[in-house]
Amino acid sequence: MESLNELKDVNVRKQWEDEARDFTPWVASRSGLDLIGKALDLSLEEESSAEEVSVGRYNADVVCIDAERRVRVVIENQLATFNHDHLGKALTYATGLNANIVIWVATEFNDEHIKTIDWLIRNTAKEINLFAVKVRLVCIGDSPRAAVFEVIAKPDGWSGNPPPEPLPQSKEENLRFWKRYVEHLNLNRTAGSDHWMNFGVGSTLATLSAARLRSHGSLRFELYMRGNTNRTVFNNLHSEKQSIESEIGFDLKWVQNPDTSSIRATNDMDPSDESQWEKHIEWFADMRTKFDKVFRSRLQNINLAVDLTERPEEEDSP
Repeated sequence: MESLNELKDVNVRKQWEDEARDFTPWVASRSGLDLIGKALDLSLEEESSAEEVSVGRYNADVVCIDAERRVRVVIENQLATFNHDHLGKALTYATGLNANIVIWVATEFNDEHIKTIDWLIRNTAKEINLFAVKVRLVCIGDSPRAAVFEVIAKPDGWSGNPPPEPLPQSKEENLRFWKRYVEHLNLNRTAGSDHWMNFGVGSTLATLSAARLRSHGSLRFELYMRGNTNRTVFNNLHSEKQSIESEIGFDLKWVQNPDTSSIRATNDMDPSDESQWEKHIEWFADMRTKFDKVFRSRLQNINLAVDLTERPEEEDSP
């Protein structure tokens, strides 16, 4: 029988010499967000200026979005043992950025800090989720190093594999479609049963949304804005309507309401026609590419902050 090699811990400073210069940018990278997201069952996507986001006179280490739950996430990371300073900072950032998820990442957590975080979890509103995660660097023999994230504290009942419940027919259909969509495009995210799927666009000012509107017999893709500055953002983009539609290659529907605004493209393909799902996937993928290309840089040049809150549940408003 072949002998087994031992998994060994490696000093994290051998990989990330400096916390601000090396570790924080890696945490904010696609690789870092994917690993943390996998450990916590989150679909983390970057925002513009994901590193060192200003909150008053302080700077949050990493700010991103959980695309599945459509909420903002603050990550406070340390290449050292967790301390009071970072505990308070993360809560300050979460308040200033209206984040629903706070993640503390450190190489060690003392018992008193774990107890404090557990107490905060028990006494915080249920829509706010707090996590403590230990980062380790490991290798086997002379193999390349690997980062491992161990969950030290999490909300009661939080599980990446909740017991399945029977879904209504419409939601079961949505789930099958989005699973096929994720697999077809090789996306690193979990399919949901909603009639829509959201995507980051590099800014907290807006989100991209693909929707299957069964009641209308159509598909829709849009840039969606919500919050107290959505009108300002919409008007800023509307001032470039002609050039935006010229770049994207077709006319868009510009919709402005008191609390929300959106810029839409629609397609009359029937969402329930499973024989055409491959074409639906291709259309959504094409729209995402075009919308991202046209709107990402424009949004990043708008110097505003807006809350990314939950979308309404009505089928015709993803």
